[in-house]
Amino acid sequence: MNMETGEVLWAAHSKTKEAIRDFARYVGQEWLNGVEALACDMNADFYEALKEYNPNIKQIYDHLYMVKNLNDKVITPTRIEIQKEMEEKADEKGLKLIKSSKYILTSSKERLKERDEIAKNWKDDDAKEHLFNGVQKKQPKGGREERYQELLYLNDDLFVIDMLKDYLDEAYKCHSKAL
Repeated sequence: MNMETGEVLWAAHSKTKEAIRDFARYVGQEWLNGVEALACDMNADFYEALKEYNPNIKQIYDHLYMVKNLNDKVITPTRIEIQKEMEEKADEKGLKLIKSSKYILTSSKERLKERDEIAKNWKDDDAKEHLFNGVQKKQPKGGREERYQELLYLNDDLFVIDMLKDYLDEAYKCHSKAL
């Protein structure tokens, strides 16, 4: 997709280098010479294949993939490790807090606030408005922000990860090299 015009340039049902080479042949070398950057998921094949045609191209990772990577490779394994530690120590309070915390730890602070606000303002009539496949939605649980803060106090690693999440968000909001 051309990020300036929104025009779809190429669609393929493959994530291979060969699919990218087909794209490169389609648009031509002259066009590729004008490309400054490639925004993509974490698949290195796209970048490596286009670099064959334009060695000056820069790779940009999409914010969504960076957050997913942080969630999958840092937050979830850390949460599992902390849960094991709590089980070994027989820390019932800590274990109760860390169990079923994946959603809370991987959500943005804005999303937690939003969900708490929905729970706070819930009325019994709201259940009728929140039908999904004919099933009435239960009143959502509140206290997500409070539980998140308790999790941060539970373990230093979770506190550091929270700072990393904030830095990652700030980095993607930044529009210049100067901070």
